[in-house]
Amino acid sequence: MKKGKGLANKDTWALLNYLVDPTKMRSEGSKTMQRIIHQFKGSDHELMEYVRQRYIPDGTRGKELPEYSGRPNQELDEEIRIGEVKAAAREARNSTPGRDGVTNGALRNLPEKEYRRLTDMFNEVWKQGKLPDEWKQSDIKFISKPGRRSGLENLRPISLTSAVGS
Repeated sequence: MKKGKGLANKDTWALLNYLVDPTKMRSEGSKTMQRIIHQFKGSDHELMEYVRQRYIPDGTRGKELPEYSGRPNQELDEEIRIGEVKAAAREARNSTPGRDGVTNGALRNLPEKEYRRLTDMFNEVWKQGKLPDEWKQSDIKFISKPGRRSGLENLRPISLTSAVGS
């Protein structure tokens, strides 16, 4: 699709594709998207702005968190142990991966050497006190609320985040 104004703009279609339930067939999803577009009373720009304001909050983006000013706590400052990493991987639910494509299932099946590397990485992040940017980013997908008719007001956002960083 060529780049242009309005619904001919590929960026508009890319965002609206997120509004389609990925569990449905492509043709059914396309029909859902068409219904949602035609139900909206306003310009394409207003549609994009409505979706952004309703489903993509600004949150704490760009805000620095204050430094911890309490008393030191030796238990909380201990290094993360490999057993804790393995237990967290074992207990994590299967879910759709984030941008990195790493699944919780893949983390559960790491060889011992990779668990050590992962544990070392977590400890380094803990010491630095700063999360990697990749762990703070997510892809937002929209799915229809079960049993509701198609419409912008009946969508539910799902944030796909890094399994490693969660």
